[in-house]
Amino acid sequence: MSFTFDGSGNAILASGGTAAVPAIRIRSATNTGMYASNTTEVGFSVSGLAKLQVLPGRTIVNNDLACNSYREGITSLGNSGTSKTMAVGGVQTCTLTGNCTFAMPGTAANHSGRSMTLRINTGAGGFSATFTGVKWPGGVSPTVTSTANAIDIFCFFSDGTNWYGSAVQHYV
Repeated sequence: MSFTFDGSGNAILASGGTAAVPAIRIRSATNTGMYASNTTEVGFSVSGLAKLQVLPGRTIVNNDLACNSYREGITSLGNSGTSKTMAVGGVQTCTLTGNCTFAMPGTAANHSGRSMTLRINTGAGGFSATFTGVKWPGGVSPTVTSTANAIDIFCFFSDGTNWYGSAVQHYV
């Protein structure tokens, strides 16, 4: 059951309501208003595009969020033996099971102002990791710690022109 407001502000009782068709429509704007697509999600849309989604454990604002304090989710890239493409933003983890090439999630221009962190477990040790399209301090890419089950942490930032990387390594 839902309410729809017509152009004069009158509420009309109706049924339905999905993410694409708001349960409460504001004025006469099509697909603009508040929706509940299921029992665990509520959101606001403008012209059919979700602008705010409140989900279990997270809130999405315009597919982006700027705030002073937040907790990032952790995404596992799984085990690596050949190559991995990193996701945009957040904290990612990977255990080396062979030599691996990590690719940035796209051009720096498409991700200006974004950052991400990668935590690598060196697995059995002795594997290498390379990163495509990253500028490193002094122009030298770090070598992954060769000790078994050590942890190396890599941070990346895009200024819209380049991806920049830094590393803190050899946690045992």
